[in-house]
This record gives sequence, structure tokens and C-alpha cells, in this order.
Amino acid sequence: MISKELLREKTIAFLEYMGVYIDNLEDNEKLEEFADIIKNTEDSAEKTNGLVYKYNDEYFLVINFLDGDYLVAPIEYTP
Repeated sequence: MISKELLREKTIAFLEYMGVYIDNLEDNEKLEEFADIIKNTEDSAEKTNGLVYKYNDEYFLVINFLDGDYLVAPIEYTP
């Protein structure tokens, strides 16, 4: 089972890869939208122990390395 802390780190790295940045939140509406994106992304990823992430009906493999880098690669996946 993946820890919540690691899942959150991977989720934020994945969303940044997809062009969704926490810095772009200028009002409460954007903040709530970002929170929903994180929740939905993490809920989906948790089912695969944080390996497969879904965004806009596309699936990606997200691997974290010991040095703190991440590999994000598009994959074909059927849940």
C-alpha cells in the first residue's frame, strides 16, 4: 500500500507534468477546482498503488526514483 504522503507527492508531480500547477490558483474557485482534481486523481491512482494515473480519460504510468525524480509515460490501460 502506498503512503498518503508519497501518493500526494506523485500526484503533484504528475499534475505538473500535465500542466496543472498549484501556483496558478488566483481565487477560491480555482483552489476548489484544484482540490477536486487532486482528489479525483488520487482516488484513481490509489487503486493501482500509485502506479497508474488517469487524466482527461488518458492513462499514465508514474514511477518515482530514489533521487526524487519521476518518470511519467502514457500507457494503454483498461481498469
